[in-house]
Amino acid sequence: MTKLSSGAPQEQESLNQSQSEHKKFDFLWPLACLLLVEILTFGIHAKDIGAAQDDWMSFGQLHFIPHSWLKIVSATFSDERVIVRPLQALHFGSLYFLAGERPAIYHIFCCIAELIGGWFLFLAVSRLSRNRAVALAAAVLFLVYPTHDATHYSIFATPFAISASLFALSMWLFLKGLDEERKPLILASALAYLCSIYENELTLPLIVLYPVLSLLNFRNAQKQSRNLRTLALTQLPFMLAATSIILYRSWLLPNMHLGWHYSTVFSLPHIAAVIGAGLNVSLSPYMLSFCASMAGDGLKEGLSILGCLCFFTAACSILIFVFKEARNSASTRSNNFAVILVGAIILLSSYTIFGLSPEHMPVIDAWLNRINEGGSLGACLIITGLLGLLLDHVRAIAQPLRAMAFALLVSALASF
Repeated sequence: MTKLSSGAPQEQESLNQSQSEHKKFDFLWPLACLLLVEILTFGIHAKDIGAAQDDWMSFGQLHFIPHSWLKIVSATFSDERVIVRPLQALHFGSLYFLAGERPAIYHIFCCIAELIGGWFLFLAVSRLSRNRAVALAAAVLFLVYPTHDATHYSIFATPFAISASLFALSMWLFLKGLDEERKPLILASALAYLCSIYENELTLPLIVLYPVLSLLNFRNAQKQSRNLRTLALTQLPFMLAATSIILYRSWLLPNMHLGWHYSTVFSLPHIAAVIGAGLNVSLSPYMLSFCASMAGDGLKEGLSILGCLCFFTAACSILIFVFKEARNSASTRSNNFAVILVGAIILLSSYTIFGLSPEHMPVIDAWLNRINEGGSLGACLIITGLLGLLLDHVRAIAQPLRAMAFALLVSALASF
């Protein structure tokens, strides 16, 4: 009896240590995969990327301002194009105070912002799909999807990446708050959404996603949680956030005679045309041919030794992660239909706001493709949801082979 009682604490300590190591793997391994992908696709070229003409024009406005954070931020707010997005003014002014006119630092900041956004997207899709391999695929695709590559090299497009990252954070906090029935997380999600739309209006139409996420959770909730009144109340903070930015731009700034006046077109045919163009850019044979041409150009130029090493390490890391997740989730089914539904809603709704402007039409091969940030997020969710659905139904193939096929598909798509 003495031996048994003395051995029990040792066994418990060993079990706790094993669980701790497993949690570290769960946290660090996918983050390492995303970091390697970001370095491969963007980081190794960050020092070679300069500033575009619009970027230098913005720098020129701040060049003669005294080097004081308050004065630089105040000067940024005086720009009529920027004051309509107040958080954008704050982040541009702060970055200029720290980085001056050194483009590499701005690009590294954008690289970090995109990496954080990919990580929050991974966390959100993990909760939505109940499959971490599908979540990693969605995050990897979002980082490398070519329809918004202007966010990599254009400093002026950085707010789009930041806005999308804040929205991914909001989505994760919202799903976590619903799962754990924690109202502070719902409020934190609304705050992240508020910051996202004040950084850039790109994610304003995505407010329609939160009721859908609530309904998806409502189906799986326990009886005591199935309260329509509670479900409706969770949407109130997001409605207040959206209302605040609308009032700020359409009432407060005009009454103060501040801000750039954007012409709007309320035309359903034009909105439909913009959405159609967005679908053609995000999910179509045209997009696939564009990806193939980009991959061909990249192969002609060749990869550096560092690039080859990063590619090999990223592919192996993703393969190991998918193998492990396939073994752990062998007895559970992924919620891939929810991922596809959420992706479709994001893809369609993200272009509606650009349908109100006659100046924007989705394109893929120009710096204006920054407006595809939301559409590419939706497209990535649709693609990974379909991949997960396909692999869930291939019962005749052994589990390790399914995992390997999934990893190879992710690696092949990431290579574009």
